[in-house]
Amino acid sequence: MQAERVALTNERDDLKLRVRRAQEAIDGLQQASEGSADGKAAVETMVRELTRKVIAFEVNEAVLSRKYTAAVETSEREREKRRQLEEGMFIIGCYACDVELICMCLPMRLVLTFF
Repeated sequence: MQAERVALTNERDDLKLRVRRAQEAIDGLQQASEGSADGKAAVETMVRELTRKVIAFEVNEAVLSRKYTAAVETSEREREKRRQLEEGMFIIGCYACDVELICMCLPMRLVLTFF
């Protein structure tokens, strides 16, 4: 319930920001269509700001893509290392006392039983 509330609050804040940005864009376009110098300057400022944001988003996308690729590669290496370690261990078991010892010294899996 708490997580849903937080998610809805975040979504509401995002929508408020979008509405505010859209309203600013509409106001700037209306001023520009009226032919005022302030309107044209507002549109130019808005275009510069949006261009700057697009560039920042593109750079962030590239950085995040590289980080994701590195994380996937690290995860695959760790899985392979774990698989190799699991293949390299053997279990020594004692049926008399139900004790199992795990040894990772040999490169194969063996189960030894003591009588």
